[in-house]
Amino acid sequence: CDLEPEADTQLHILLGNIIQGVEVIEGKVSGEQPENGLVKMAEALNSYGLHFDHPNWGNFDVSH
Repeated sequence: CDLEPEADTQLHILLGNIIQGVEVIEGKVSGEQPENGLVKMAEALNSYGLHFDHPNWGNFDVSH
Protein backbone atom coordinates (compact mmCIF):
# COMPACT_ATOMS: atom_id res chain seq x y z
CA CYS A 1 0.00 0.00 0.00
CA ASP A 2 1.42 3.38 -1.00
CA LEU A 3 -0.70 5.52 1.32
CA GLU A 4 0.70 7.82 3.96
CA PRO A 5 0.66 6.14 7.41
CA GLU A 6 -2.34 8.13 8.70
CA ALA A 7 -4.37 7.47 5.55
CA ASP A 8 -3.42 3.79 5.65
CA THR A 9 -4.63 3.56 9.26
CA GLN A 10 -7.94 5.23 8.40
CA LEU A 11 -8.46 2.94 5.40
CA HIS A 12 -7.89 -0.15 7.55
CA ILE A 13 -10.37 1.12 10.15
CA LEU A 14 -12.94 1.77 7.41
CA LEU A 15 -12.46 -1.69 5.91
CA GLY A 16 -12.68 -3.30 9.35
CA ASN A 17 -16.01 -1.56 9.99
CA ILE A 18 -17.34 -2.70 6.61
CA ILE A 19 -16.30 -6.29 7.39
CA GLN A 20 -18.05 -6.06 10.78
CA GLY A 21 -21.19 -4.85 9.01
CA VAL A 22 -21.05 -7.81 6.62
CA GLU A 23 -20.70 -10.20 9.57
CA VAL A 24 -23.80 -8.69 11.17
CA ILE A 25 -25.75 -9.10 7.91
CA GLU A 26 -24.57 -12.71 7.65
CA GLY A 27 -25.86 -13.42 11.18
CA LYS A 28 -22.41 -14.00 12.66
CA VAL A 29 -22.97 -11.43 15.44
CA SER A 30 -25.38 -12.62 18.10
CA GLY A 31 -28.24 -10.28 18.97
CA GLU A 32 -27.78 -7.95 15.99
CA GLN A 33 -30.38 -7.38 13.30
CA PRO A 34 -29.18 -7.44 9.67
CA GLU A 35 -30.28 -3.82 9.27
CA ASN A 36 -27.69 -2.83 11.87
CA GLY A 37 -25.00 -4.23 9.60
CA LEU A 38 -26.16 -2.04 6.73
CA VAL A 39 -26.09 1.01 8.99
CA LYS A 40 -22.58 0.13 10.18
CA MET A 41 -21.39 -0.20 6.58
CA ALA A 42 -23.01 3.09 5.55
CA GLU A 43 -21.46 4.89 8.53
CA ALA A 44 -18.06 3.46 7.59
CA LEU A 45 -18.43 4.69 4.02
CA ASN A 46 -19.58 8.09 5.29
CA SER A 47 -16.36 8.36 7.31
CA TYR A 48 -14.37 7.88 4.11
CA GLY A 49 -15.18 11.45 3.05
CA LEU A 50 -13.80 12.78 6.33
CA HIS A 51 -10.37 11.28 5.75
CA PHE A 52 -9.89 11.19 1.99
CA ASP A 53 -10.14 13.85 -0.70
CA HIS A 54 -12.48 12.23 -3.21
CA PRO A 55 -14.34 14.64 -5.50
CA ASN A 56 -18.12 14.23 -5.46
CA TRP A 57 -18.06 11.70 -2.62
CA GLY A 58 -21.51 11.60 -1.07
CA ASN A 59 -22.84 10.30 2.19
CA PHE A 60 -25.53 7.75 2.89
CA ASP A 61 -28.51 8.84 4.96
CA VAL A 62 -28.58 6.50 7.94
CA SER A 63 -31.35 8.27 9.86
CA HIS A 64 -34.20 6.04 10.92
